[in-house]
Amino acid sequence: MTKTNKLVGFHRPHPTNFDMPYPLDGIVQERLAKLLGVFLNANLSFHEHVNFVLDVCSQQIYLSKLLRSQCLPPKQLHAVFTAMILSRITYDLSVLVGHLTNHQRQRVNGFFK
Repeated sequence: MTKTNKLVGFHRPHPTNFDMPYPLDGIVQERLAKLLGVFLNANLSFHEHVNFVLDVCSQQIYLSKLLRSQCLPPKQLHAVFTAMILSRITYDLSVLVGHLTNHQRQRVNGFFK
């Protein structure tokens, strides 16, 4: 019971009367869940997932800058970028590309610039 969470809030976009279910004793109600590595929220947008992927990639960019400061050759830096950053974005976001908003696409493109 201590590891159990209840995902609530999945409903039609504009319900006429939606009542949140009553909480059960000892079970936390969540509006966001990570299922199979993908963040889902109540309205099934991938905003949180895109933010998560870009945040992780930004941290990895910082790591690659540290490696560059250690005089790692450009060919090896490119291998690190491809393995750690490019692979994550192409794997995580290629499936979701049809569901991304224009703003989210611009953020991904801006990351590469």
